[in-house]
Amino acid sequence: MKTLDEIAGGFADPPREYSPIPFWFLNGDLGREELTRQLRLMHAIGIGVVCLHARRGHTVEYLSDEWFAGIRHCADVCADLGLRVWLYDEDNWPSGYAGGETLRRYPDGQAKHLAMVSEAEAPGEVVARVGGRAFIQGLTPWHPAYSEGWYTDLLDRRATEVFIETTHERYAEALAEHLGGTVTAVFTDEPGFYNHFHHCAPGTIVWTTDLPKQFEARCGYSLLPLLPALFGDVPDAPEAARVRVDFYRVVSRLILERFYEPLKAWCTAHGLELVGHINNEEYLVDHVRYNADFFTAMDGLDIPGMDIIGPAGDWHRQPDSFVPKLASSAAHTRGKTQSISETYGAAGWSLSPEEMRQIADWLGVRGVTRLVLHAFYYSVLGERYHECPPSLFFQSPHWPYIPALVKYLTRWSWLLENTGTDARVGVYYPIDAVRGVTTPQVPPSLEGGLDEKVAGEAGAIGLAFREITDGLFRAQVDYDILDDVALERARIEDKALVLERRRYECLVLPPGEPSAVARAVIDATLQAGVEVLSGTWASIAAAARRRAVVHLDPPSDKVTVARRRAKDGDVFLLVNEGTDPYEGLVVLPVRGAVSEWDWASGLQGPVCGSVDQRSLMEGPGGLVVNLQLLGRAAACIIVEFCN
Repeated sequence: MKTLDEIAGGFADPPREYSPIPFWFLNGDLGREELTRQLRLMHAIGIGVVCLHARRGHTVEYLSDEWFAGIRHCADVCADLGLRVWLYDEDNWPSGYAGGETLRRYPDGQAKHLAMVSEAEAPGEVVARVGGRAFIQGLTPWHPAYSEGWYTDLLDRRATEVFIETTHERYAEALAEHLGGTVTAVFTDEPGFYNHFHHCAPGTIVWTTDLPKQFEARCGYSLLPLLPALFGDVPDAPEAARVRVDFYRVVSRLILERFYEPLKAWCTAHGLELVGHINNEEYLVDHVRYNADFFTAMDGLDIPGMDIIGPAGDWHRQPDSFVPKLASSAAHTRGKTQSISETYGAAGWSLSPEEMRQIADWLGVRGVTRLVLHAFYYSVLGERYHECPPSLFFQSPHWPYIPALVKYLTRWSWLLENTGTDARVGVYYPIDAVRGVTTPQVPPSLEGGLDEKVAGEAGAIGLAFREITDGLFRAQVDYDILDDVALERARIEDKALVLERRRYECLVLPPGEPSAVARAVIDATLQAGVEVLSGTWASIAAAARRRAVVHLDPPSDKVTVARRRAKDGDVFLLVNEGTDPYEGLVVLPVRGAVSEWDWASGLQGPVCGSVDQRSLMEGPGGLVVNLQLLGRAAACIIVEFCN
């Protein structure tokens, strides 16, 4: 954390290394003059970091000598300009197949799934026969984006090693002296399991050849006689739920150990960070199906992340989305200062700078510290124009306003990454409860997402979790999401759970049976006098509202709030997520010298309206500010503590 004076000194014109990071779609011929021109243009508008992204439309063969010569040129120019470089680790997405090279070198590394059929129709490789059912290992017919090839088995360590050999080692060879200096990170994009995804291999579960052996070694009992439990083909007894929980715990460890950790170890050895995000963060049941556990996957990254992809005007098609809080919580509970969001992709050319600002505010107040811009296009000629637009680069009709947007986003990152969070509420991550009821009978996520209302018990748990997290934030209660690892690492001190210098004075338990680890911590917190709230939002709302960061008069469920800590004061971020202006009083639970910092201009001065030292009759003591906040606007109120 910095002092308020230190933060104020850089607020108007923050260092460019805090800028948003554009995906630069290298989707053309990589002409050297044009590469140089575009990099200089980025530098001129305040970009400090750029991610080199192989993208559909490139005319230079991916991973060829000519490809790496172009990448080398980009790194050389960035070094001269003082720009930092992130390397995107794939041709399009998802990461792991090396544009098809992984499977060309290692054909056995194709992604696998397990299907259940009757014994009479048992083609392929039979893993087991149980109760008149045959369980068949199959190859997952998932094509990575714009590819005719197949995706890889992320539970196969050898497939990951080949991916590193064909991609990362080649980049290291081409950019040797730039690694750890100009080149600072590798971005891995949407790795995961693509069986039972959209219309791909419905009714199957993720698999790899040695999974039964790994399961028995880690769980102490044989999986094979219990395979029907994974498919929900037995009465829903506690024993069946236990098998499913144990199975997905093993899978979550395997993808960490066999995919994320080897990538991270390679990056660390070369002075780089591993950053990125997983596939389908929006639904808890998809956490189980496509990565087995959000937080375990994020533990494999140096900087946790997410994405937000969608058409213009529909950027929070679920306004109550908890995904930004997942990403920021993965940072907060592991002692990290950064979290990222890949943002604006597939929103269409009509996405306006004003909407871009609103999306950024929505993410920032939820703790996401840095935006990865999707995207700056090298070229928009031909079909490139229609490929996941918009381009935010010089081809954009909004280009005259993009430099101001870059400055705006840089101010957000400067402030967020130099302050600490002050969430006092922890919400338990009920992933084991979802694992216990996740079977292939839960419908897949199609193009429009998942309708949790028809997704059985798994969907019901997700809906309840979404309602609680949304309810908290709309009641001005900031929170972090705590998984089992966070709970295990926390200590109980003075009626609070203490973790990474954060104090959680209240623990919220959504519906769903907690894990044994969580139950032990819950019992200990109750005995120590920590407040524990459980049930649906309707049952905990009144008690939860007492934990509000600020108090509004009149109340509003449209104004969202976060409190940040500097060394010598507090920062209150307020975002009006409604379309109507808010006018009223905001009670800040502190005293001191008050000022307001403006995101758009960088100016710092008196707050909008008067400040007095009285208290609202029904609120806690503290400063009372007359707040006037236009629809879709954000405010930043600073309180410097008096000596």
